[in-house]
Amino acid sequence: MKLSNEYIRGLIDGEGCFTFCTSKSFSSSGKVIRKKIPTFALAMHERDKQLIEAVRDHLGLRNNVYLCKSYTGDGYKRGRKAFLIVRKFGSLKNIIIPFFYNRLKGFKSVQFL
Repeated sequence: MKLSNEYIRGLIDGEGCFTFCTSKSFSSSGKVIRKKIPTFALAMHERDKQLIEAVRDHLGLRNNVYLCKSYTGDGYKRGRKAFLIVRKFGSLKNIIIPFFYNRLKGFKSVQFL
């Protein structure tokens, strides 16, 4: 599947997310250490897994696309979700930031910054 840069930016504008994940580790004294890790994520229904893989391949990322069971605690039947999550600093710095820098509009550009 051949995708254009503008198509990918539009897709991310609607379905992507720039956020922080919290990582928890323990110090040698047993104290909990929490770190915020910058994160880029794209999540869609599992039927769009190939589209997410095409985005990943176009960007030159080596991350896996994961399938996860959706939340069902509210009684609604939802399909599984496909996720592309990028937390590796080198990928964020060398691929994600240059691709999206000053190229997003609206709130997604604020979220990116």
